[in-house]
Amino acid sequence: MTRTGLSARLSEHQAEPFVLIHPQTAKEYGVESNQIIAVSNQQGKCLVRAQISLEMMPKQLFIPIHWNESTAKQSKPCSLIIPNSDEFSGQPEFKHTPVTLEPVKHQSSALFFTRIPIELPECDYWARQKIEKGYLYRIESKLAPYELSQVLKSKLSEKADSEL
Repeated sequence: MTRTGLSARLSEHQAEPFVLIHPQTAKEYGVESNQIIAVSNQQGKCLVRAQISLEMMPKQLFIPIHWNESTAKQSKPCSLIIPNSDEFSGQPEFKHTPVTLEPVKHQSSALFFTRIPIELPECDYWARQKIEKGYLYRIESKLAPYELSQVLKSKLSEKADSEL
């Protein structure tokens, strides 16, 4: 994780990956506010939380690019960028990346606090936020609520056992 990713103060700014979407575009794709959606194209896929906003123009999206595998699962916006670049500056073509949007259905969700980072391969979506005394996870899963609670309990047991 980068040094900025370790800063609780810097991670207060944005708790998890998101996409700003105009209400008309959201309606067209069946996207609801605060829902996890898949933004995808031929290059890749990115899972983000939808934020409906009149600040966006219809058919345009905004996704902050600083998310990566150590801060959120399947939420790396750079995986969507077409490999075209400006011939003079070498800058990638960030501002013209065609994508499609699809709501992602989950059965359960959780907020989970740990003192040290943990791995959550069982969960479809998670975002890890550095906070003052540890890490706060925002989790969405296709597991039933009881199954997700068992997975999270096992993570606490694993960490306790490893500290002995």
